[in-house]
Amino acid sequence: MKKILLTGVSGLLGSNIALSWQKRYEILGIYHQHPWSPKGITTQRADLSEPAAVRALLKDFHPDVIVHAAAAVDVDQCEQEPKWAFRSNVDMTKNLVDAAPKNAKFVYISTDLVYDGVKGNYTETDPVGPVNVYAQTKLAGEKEVAQLSNHLVARANIFGFNAQPKVCFAERVINEAKAKTIKGFTDSFFSSLYTFDFAELLDAAIGKDLKGIYHFGSSTSLSRYDFADTLAQKLGYGKDLIAPLSIKEFAFKARRSPDLSLNVEKLQQATGIRIPTAKETIDHFVKDYKNEIHSSLRAS
Repeated sequence: MKKILLTGVSGLLGSNIALSWQKRYEILGIYHQHPWSPKGITTQRADLSEPAAVRALLKDFHPDVIVHAAAAVDVDQCEQEPKWAFRSNVDMTKNLVDAAPKNAKFVYISTDLVYDGVKGNYTETDPVGPVNVYAQTKLAGEKEVAQLSNHLVARANIFGFNAQPKVCFAERVINEAKAKTIKGFTDSFFSSLYTFDFAELLDAAIGKDLKGIYHFGSSTSLSRYDFADTLAQKLGYGKDLIAPLSIKEFAFKARRSPDLSLNVEKLQQATGIRIPTAKETIDHFVKDYKNEIHSSLRAS
């Protein structure tokens, strides 16, 4: 088995990757503030802001692959606390890059927010234009990782079930649909991918030893309104439950990019895997929701 060092293991994406890969790899999951100890996966606390601690961690475990999923992801908090954001998303990435074994593959989880959101259907060769601090820090992290010859940058938009007692967009849709209080932006578009679909594609990308920048998203895009409406209907909450809203009407602290739809042809061709549409990846989420996977995540 290959040895995987997975940072951010107690987060939304890290926990879902760990569960998806637990029988394929020897995983050491790293968390900082939120302990998470699922059966069959070794986890430990580490402070990635301490270079000496990072060097010792990598020297002791000596991974074949580093998957860096840990990040400060609250866009509005990053805007209000830029020093914290850069320390979390750039400095910690640099510490891992500096200590990475020469033969290890480095996988960096980035974001669709590196684009300005004007044209949509972005390809990997389109110019970047981050419009908020969070996106700036993730792009700066990409540049740190690019110093390594064997690196993979996954620019992604994901949704799924959180191992921590907080919810992502899809889980918020479920909670608000139950209360019939849900709203959705009609003019904000994304190509979001269910975390377990993401994990399968990332596994294939590592297996193919892909290098450079790739988009990890669904093969089609939806507005946040249509995403919420589709999810609510598939869960049986009925049609026309979602109240339409313009993203321009919402008082975000950080500026948002309106159209972050991603072109995923490069990844599909490189892996040979058909990437699910937005509605298909929602289907996968709904199936797992009905199978109570969210309960097993939080029970770990």
